[in-house]
Amino acid sequence: MANSKRVKVHLENRVRARTITQKIVEGLSPGQRVWDDRVRGFCVRCQGQAKAFGLQLRIHGKQRWLTLGSWGVLTVDEARQQARMLAGRVAAGEDVAVQRQRAKALPTVDDVADLFITQHVRPKLKPRTAAEYERLLECCIKSSTQKQRVETRGRPSRKRKSRSRLGQIRIDAVTGADVVRFHAGLSEVPYEANRALAVLSKLMAFAEDLGVRPRGSNPCVRVKRYREQARERYLTLEEFAHLSEVLEAVERSDKVSPLAIAAIRLLILTGARRDEIRTLQWSYIDQERGMAFLPDSKTGRKIIHLSGPALDLLVRLPRIEGNPFVFTGARPAGTIEHLPGRPIRDLQGPWESIRALAGFPELRMHDLRHSYASLLAASGTPLLVIGKLLGHKHLATTARYAHLSENSGRLANARLGLHFAAAFGDSFLKDRAERRSAAPADPGDNGRLCHDGSVS
Repeated sequence: MANSKRVKVHLENRVRARTITQKIVEGLSPGQRVWDDRVRGFCVRCQGQAKAFGLQLRIHGKQRWLTLGSWGVLTVDEARQQARMLAGRVAAGEDVAVQRQRAKALPTVDDVADLFITQHVRPKLKPRTAAEYERLLECCIKSSTQKQRVETRGRPSRKRKSRSRLGQIRIDAVTGADVVRFHAGLSEVPYEANRALAVLSKLMAFAEDLGVRPRGSNPCVRVKRYREQARERYLTLEEFAHLSEVLEAVERSDKVSPLAIAAIRLLILTGARRDEIRTLQWSYIDQERGMAFLPDSKTGRKIIHLSGPALDLLVRLPRIEGNPFVFTGARPAGTIEHLPGRPIRDLQGPWESIRALAGFPELRMHDLRHSYASLLAASGTPLLVIGKLLGHKHLATTARYAHLSENSGRLANARLGLHFAAAFGDSFLKDRAERRSAAPADPGDNGRLCHDGSVS
């Protein structure tokens, strides 16, 4: 008796087939189901307050129910179109039910990002690069959690909390449109947006290697980056002299660690990167040859060439027993506190104080490296040599100083011309000028050779 009642209720709730419209969906009551008369097996049903579209099919002799999506997420026309496409695939012999089950088992962006960190970022990248990758993954790409917000370096702004993230999307379902929205959500920080896009592109390539995305399907490839302006600031010799005076004044004031000041001076004298100097060890230094041999750097093994002033600076520094690093500790309350077995922690804080006193508020510590290279280029040093001194892996990286090298090339050529003039004497130039004046005039030649070798 109970079974017959359930069947009766089911038949009452199963409204006859008709064209499903928005009005029909809005009028559904809990437990009702309406079948569509335009696509066989397509229906909409109401369970509680939720209304969802579905498709009932027979696949390999078995009745299967496929949920298409909720009403509100899909319109009636969109759901009907999906049902029509799925029915066509089944008619062509595909087992869409199995394919959907496999797709549900694919990892999300969050899942692949965790694997990316443990299998690629930490074991294969330099520590600072790995730390930056992890920061961008946590604060821009992965799903935001309270724990991640606490652990992420810096406090996110109100705008950043509302950014579009990709973490919960299935890795194979991320499209170019998703990436465009993600990149646009970081528009208030364009430099970070471009860095996050680069990391996301690496993540998608890693997903292809894992086999959870098809080969050549990276959705980041065609997304246009924000325009970046090169932040170049070159100090002149006069500005270097002023900076030196400020360093001396700060050193006398005892407000900044003398080791931090010495480290900044060595950055100026060598053009090395900040962490190359901060983590410099005594065992790396060969004073007789005037070199420091770094076993590792951003570009691998590297030699830092030490000039006379750089060696004099190092000779005056104290060596702390049990600590292999050249620059150690800090200077609180007028005393030097040396951290056992560890390098100096912070150079940025002292540098910010020094640059403010010098009147260079926008000058970054890395600009000291650019200034070192610019002075080399202006003095006529070949780009190949500059690249070797800076530890560049590719000559293209050094090419940014080419315009400075061109100016020095013109000056060098002018100096060479004077040497030739002195070597050949005035008779050579006079003879050449006389031969030129005796020759038939060339209608296309409007210049004449001056006594000093120039053409006017």
